[in-house]
Amino acid sequence: GGPGGRGAMASRAFAARRAGARRAAAVPCRAASQVADQYATALVELAKDKNALEAVRGDMLSVKGLLEQDAALNGFLANPVSEGERKKQVLATVAAESGFDAITQNFLGLLVDKARIKNLGEICDAFEVLYCENTDTETATVVSASKLDGDKQLEIAKQIQRLTGRKNIKLVPRVDESLLGGFIIKFGKSGSMQIDMSIKGQLERIEEDLLARASKGGGPAGRSAAGGGESRESEGGAGAGAARGGCCCREAAARRGGGAAERKMQGVAPPPLNNSCRGNHMIG
Repeated sequence: GGPGGRGAMASRAFAARRAGARRAAAVPCRAASQVADQYATALVELAKDKNALEAVRGDMLSVKGLLEQDAALNGFLANPVSEGERKKQVLATVAAESGFDAITQNFLGLLVDKARIKNLGEICDAFEVLYCENTDTETATVVSASKLDGDKQLEIAKQIQRLTGRKNIKLVPRVDESLLGGFIIKFGKSGSMQIDMSIKGQLERIEEDLLARASKGGGPAGRSAAGGGESRESEGGAGAGAARGGCCCREAAARRGGGAAERKMQGVAPPPLNNSCRGNHMIG
């Protein structure tokens, strides 16, 4: 029930969760506090000097993942009343059981000594941003209606690499069944760029188009014409949907002035409306 019990529980859970945490914890670039940025910068520079940047990065992803999943440990570390030595013991146990690099272990102890362990989550985020900058890596979140297999993720990564020109691409997969089929890709600073190739997004764009037509028509005739357009699309099948709804890269490009991005994504095809979402939505 005390800090020691919470720490032991977190330590046992950590090793089992580590692999999943590495995949789940990567985040798009976002602003970090000045304190977090300073500590993250120091850690990146030290890791680079010791040729341990990849190992330390894996450790930090694992730490971030655990903090997001284990509220008890997070609260214990952030609690100013908790004894510093007890925090160090818990962190040392976690690091030892998870095989952390010595640089990471020492860094966590330093954060306790400097009373900055409460900023650990922010520091993890800032570290990831700096890691991406130092390794020319783009982190992209792929939200799909069902789990994408390795081949599909590789195809998506290649498309993002072609679009962004980055040397490395880090995919963070998510599942959202409400998409019905297809997927949504978010990348860029704070996830500012988005490519919606989901069936849900396609249906929403069709609905918006029909409403716009009805509004322009101004009366029953206009609404009838809009209805006819819907009927023709239904008869045309996936090809019509792709021609008019399709990849929202065109819409995103128009909103953000990204015409070049649209041209680079010509190898991506939208899912048909009757697709059962097996992940076969990428070509080229």
